[in-house]
Formats: sequence, C-alpha cells, structure tokens
Amino acid sequence: MAKLLRARITLALTIAIVGLAACKPKCFFRDSVTVLDQNGDIYLVLRAAGVQEKVFTYELYNTEPAFDSCAKAKVQPIAKEVYDDSEGRLKGVQGDANGIRIIYTGKPEEAIKVDEVKLRR
Repeated sequence: MAKLLRARITLALTIAIVGLAACKPKCFFRDSVTVLDQNGDIYLVLRAAGVQEKVFTYELYNTEPAFDSCAKAKVQPIAKEVYDDSEGRLKGVQGDANGIRIIYTGKPEEAIKVDEVKLRR
C-alpha cells in the first residue's frame, strides 16, 4: 500500500513538473513596442526595454512590423537609434530608408515626450 502511494505521489509530481516546464514563458522580460507613426512606407516604432530604468530605442521598418509574444520583430529594422537623455531633451526623430537621427534640444519648451514623436523626413 505504501509503495503504491509513493508511486502515485511520484507520478503526480512528475506530471506537475513537466507541466510547469511546458508552460514556462519564452521570454523573461518583455519589451514594450509601439508603432508611433507611418510616413509612406516607413514605420517608426518605439521600443521601451528595462524594468525600472527604461531604455528607449527608435526603430524604422520599411514594412508594417509584426511582433511575437516576446516583442521580437518578425523582420529586422532598417535602422535604430537609442534615445540618450544625457544629450538633451527630445525634440524629434528624423528618418528615412537611409537611417535615423534623434533630434535633441536644450530648450524645455521644445521638448516632447518619447511616445509623442512623429517621423520627420
């Protein structure tokens, strides 16, 4: 009887462990991605990575981007640039098929929020 009980407990634990392993997420931390603007065939995407200290990256795609459950793009961006607030406040983002450039300002009245950017050509 005790042997049968141990066998059932072992089987139940094995099934539970295998079940948990099968359900584990593919990614530990998921970036937040938002399509901010479209200008012709160019799409501007904001990627926010990090838990407490956010790192903001602007990405350009030449086709409408699609992302998997871990926020990984199914196609590679044609350009990307990290926003570095030590260079100044955000004024805008300029980009086309040849690249991307973040425009900084020292004037608070010209600054915009990272998620309010419209693509300049």
